[in-house]
Amino acid sequence: MAIEAYRAQGLAVGVALEPINIENQGEPEPVPPEVRGVFLDGLGDVVQRVADVLEAMNAEVFAPLNEADYKLGVEAASEWGQAILPVIRSSFSGRVLWKGPLFEHVGAGEPLDVDSTGYDIVGFSLFPFSDIVRYLAMARESIESIRLWAAEDWVSEVWTGEFGSYGPVPISHQEEPDAIHIVFDEGSDGIGGFFNLDPSWGFGTPLGDSDLEGVVLEQFTRAATPPTTTAAP
Repeated sequence: MAIEAYRAQGLAVGVALEPINIENQGEPEPVPPEVRGVFLDGLGDVVQRVADVLEAMNAEVFAPLNEADYKLGVEAASEWGQAILPVIRSSFSGRVLWKGPLFEHVGAGEPLDVDSTGYDIVGFSLFPFSDIVRYLAMARESIESIRLWAAEDWVSEVWTGEFGSYGPVPISHQEEPDAIHIVFDEGSDGIGGFFNLDPSWGFGTPLGDSDLEGVVLEQFTRAATPPTTTAAP
């Protein structure tokens, strides 16, 4: 089982459910409104069963739906997120992650009305969808805005749920290490966790067997190392 394989490497385990249209495959898409009710009814049963498995396996983190605001829209994602939370809490004692793109709402002019109340963590995506030059300002604004939105719902911890580079991101292979550095640098003071996307071949540059693996290892090691303090004479 995948969880056992990661455990054997000394890793903590977080799971996010990602439904995919079996007819289209590829990049996950929003759920059409006309089938949303049926979809969520079925998903609720899946969430309950997965929560039971994750509790038995002592998983640390569970997100009941990946990119919820993108797949369902903000209002429906908020309503379902609140309805499913007690179901998860009834059997899973780990931390529950509200995981969405969220960055798409930054700079839109209106406060984001996503209800993440009761969740332990708010996670968001952060990719250089414009170019690497503008990515620094985008990352800085996104992190600041999403931390404020989470705090409004009394969620104290924010994670970058996905970041790095993959197929649709218009940066060069040479710029991919810079994109990773930017997220760690900008999130060093306010981000509690980092999920670096590891795309498969053909969908981006995999971390393993590439120079990105060393970059990611260096950044995680630095993030996990407490700063050294020197007493004044």
